[in-house]
Amino acid sequence: MQFTSRIIDQKIKGINISAELQIKEYLQFAIPILSRNEFQRKKVKSSGKIYDLLRKDIIQGCVIPPIILAVSESFSENLDLLVAEAIENVGFDKWDQIEGAIASAISKNKLIILGPVDKLPHP
Repeated sequence: MQFTSRIIDQKIKGINISAELQIKEYLQFAIPILSRNEFQRKKVKSSGKIYDLLRKDIIQGCVIPPIILAVSESFSENLDLLVAEAIENVGFDKWDQIEGAIASAISKNKLIILGPVDKLPHP
């Protein structure tokens, strides 16, 4: 996984950090998330073949649109002060600490998926 972008969202007082990773890396932590997220929406039925095409593209290694993840509330206390500081401080220089906390949350399965996901292909 490689962190590629950091954007501060002043409206919601939050940050957006983008990371690039292989589908296989994502599936290693995403599949367990689905079984314990009571707020996960179910798949929305589609009338077209768009989802079928997307599924085939993913299996063939296509780059897919970003999947939005959030650190679970029980893990976010480590990040709250750093995020607040990043929002208020133009010269914020502790991004490595935030990215380290996110990597730690991933390794400890303390993320939730924001968005509709039904089934994920197995690696």
